[in-house]
Amino acid sequence: MSKTPRKKIHPYAADFAKQRQKRIRFYLLLSLGVTVIVGFSLWLGLSQTRQSPAKWQEALHPRTPAIAAQFLCSCSAICTMSLSECPCSKSGGGLEEMHFISDLLNSGVDEAQVVQRVREKYGRPRP
Repeated sequence: MSKTPRKKIHPYAADFAKQRQKRIRFYLLLSLGVTVIVGFSLWLGLSQTRQSPAKWQEALHPRTPAIAAQFLCSCSAICTMSLSECPCSKSGGGLEEMHFISDLLNSGVDEAQVVQRVREKYGRPRP
């Protein structure tokens, strides 16, 4: 009976393979976790940015949409929506401006003064 020569295996080869598998598993789970967190953050941010018009117009003064129609929304420099149509809830966006107008009207300020104050605070009158 002849002995077949055995290949010499590095004493730590099995450990290296296990460590490599652990590293691969770790990075796969890490990338999956980051993907889930980023996806959830985007979904949450987008769902809170835009609201349905019926929801945010319920508590407004009845004359608010007429005054808001004279302005463009200032939620971003590229937004071309009329203020009365933009449901953006970003800071300084359509929702905040609409409530500003409504609060002024509810406090008894004249409509011309409301238009002037909105123009001073937010700018962007409609062309």
